[in-house]
Amino acid sequence: MALITQFELIAKEANGEALSAFLSEILPGTLSYEGCEGANFGVSEDNASSVLLIEKWRSKADFEAYLNWRIDRGDFAKLQSLLARDPNVQHFNLTA
Repeated sequence: MALITQFELIAKEANGEALSAFLSEILPGTLSYEGCEGANFGVSEDNASSVLLIEKWRSKADFEAYLNWRIDRGDFAKLQSLLARDPNVQHFNLTA
């Protein structure tokens, strides 16, 4: 079943641009990862430190393999170093 994964990301003070640059840098790798059907992020109009990342995956297993790959590469640790708090991650099963 297809899955939408939503990440609410809040950058540390003065890291908003660095967070956006990092996501722009890694997004091509996300999009080319097997099972990824789409990925985009947006920056809040009201707060440049608030970013919403949305990914579409063929399955939760594909997402989990991708996340483990990012963790093994050190990308997730780098992401966390830019954040004021842990990401709020939610998964939604597509029904249509």
